[in-house]
Amino acid sequence: MATTTQTTHAPTIGRSSGGGGGGGGPSGSGGGLGGGPPGGAGGPPGGGGGPPGGGAGPGHGHTGGDKLVGNPPQVFDGERERTQLFLSQWEIYWGLNYQADMMAQPYRQVLCFLSYIQGPDVQDWVTHELRWLREQVHSHHVLPNNPWLWAQMMVHFGNAFIDTMTQAKAHHELTKLRMEGGHIDEFIAKFERYVTMAGYGVDEPTVLEKFIKGLPTPLARNCVEMDNPDSWDEWKESARKRQEVYIRWRQILGVTDTKKEQSSSKKKDFNRWRQGFGSK
Repeated sequence: MATTTQTTHAPTIGRSSGGGGGGGGPSGSGGGLGGGPPGGAGGPPGGGGGPPGGGAGPGHGHTGGDKLVGNPPQVFDGERERTQLFLSQWEIYWGLNYQADMMAQPYRQVLCFLSYIQGPDVQDWVTHELRWLREQVHSHHVLPNNPWLWAQMMVHFGNAFIDTMTQAKAHHELTKLRMEGGHIDEFIAKFERYVTMAGYGVDEPTVLEKFIKGLPTPLARNCVEMDNPDSWDEWKESARKRQEVYIRWRQILGVTDTKKEQSSSKKKDFNRWRQGFGSK
């Protein structure tokens, strides 16, 4: 039985120039399969969900088994304003159940995902995706545990339901976002939100570069010198830690923004002098 290593991160919703078709071919495929849902195990690259009504009450994750825990995502009917909410609910549900048998195989995972997309406005799209999935496994001999199936489904969903204008705006905001006032947690929260809206992955090199550029230069330099972070999680932890150290030292030394306040006061005094001089 073919197996793959399971991961614990949610996938990036990407966009491609093509429509709902298969896009590029998978890196691995297998022999022919008979009728009915293929078997086999394997780990999806992320995302989760189960058939509507299949979720039990809130509980802890588990290893294997068919019982799903947590609240399943609400049915998505194609309304673009609810796309991000639907994806967030889906990722939480998957995070609780990623080791369950239902979630462990990309083929079944795609079927679970499609089962939450219902309504007259999306029925044709779901039917098209079901046909595409069957063709990949039964005609093109893609193994049901090949993570490419799930990755392609995310591309198809992004092409169909994520507003390109929203993505473009998020990309623009992400590029110009800067940390202000020493509020590192606020900066990180905004950055993560824009990354999700733009359809990126937080560990992509270009995304990490934008995050680093958004930090004050001294803070970014301290992160590299003290922690040498590499991944997104490492950069978040390092930035928070170094900012806390910076704030702590300012408190110990009794440093305030006196210079800035003095500069502002001098500017106001100079403006008053100019106004007084011009009135004479």
